[in-house]
Amino acid sequence: MILKKSIVSVALLAAMASANASAQDSPWSVSVSAITVDVDTIETTSTDQVAGVSRTLAISTDDDTGFGINVGRTLFSSSTGNLRAELSYQDFDQSVDGIQFLGNNFSGAAVGGDVEVESILARLVYQFELGRIDPYVGFGIGSTDVGVNAVYGGSAGTNAGAQPPFIADSDSGTALEGRIGANFNLNDQFDLYLEYTRTEVDDIRLDRLGGGPGGLQSTTQLGDVDFDSITVGVTYRF
Repeated sequence: MILKKSIVSVALLAAMASANASAQDSPWSVSVSAITVDVDTIETTSTDQVAGVSRTLAISTDDDTGFGINVGRTLFSSSTGNLRAELSYQDFDQSVDGIQFLGNNFSGAAVGGDVEVESILARLVYQFELGRIDPYVGFGIGSTDVGVNAVYGGSAGTNAGAQPPFIADSDSGTALEGRIGANFNLNDQFDLYLEYTRTEVDDIRLDRLGGGPGGLQSTTQLGDVDFDSITVGVTYRF
């Protein structure tokens, strides 16, 4: 998937890095991580009514894992802590395990498909220097692309798009992220880290084709996508 707003995140990171480009003691770092993700139910409502009814569609997924890559640079250091900027990419794919359409629930063999989430964010992170284990807090903003390929009811067992009802579309939205974690210092160059992150993505628009009041119709479903994640990773400083 192509992130429509990724250039915004790149520009933000460049601005943050250049703000203290003369700092000689500000090392670069790169991190790789494994992510366990829990996506909240994606609740959507049609942007227009059909036969006087707003078509509601809620998609739930299983918990699954993904991966992340961060590139960072320390902007400011003191005896009590440091401030760094990061550019972060993450990707994960989850299976659809339930769909509710206008209050009708579909699960098990009556649903299928997946939800893929891809993000790129610019972050500011403040780390407290306490010794071997250093806690930190951070905030991020950027773009998240959400792709949904889901089938249910009469189309279950087919590929999304083969026959209705289905939703097979993707869209990008502005993502806001808050996180808290801790670094475990291994040596002068390597850290292990563990963190919790909450990410909220607003106004995702996904096209759906299916039945309901007024018969077979194509509707645009509008909703938000929120997810919690636990990340374990390793950082190399250079």
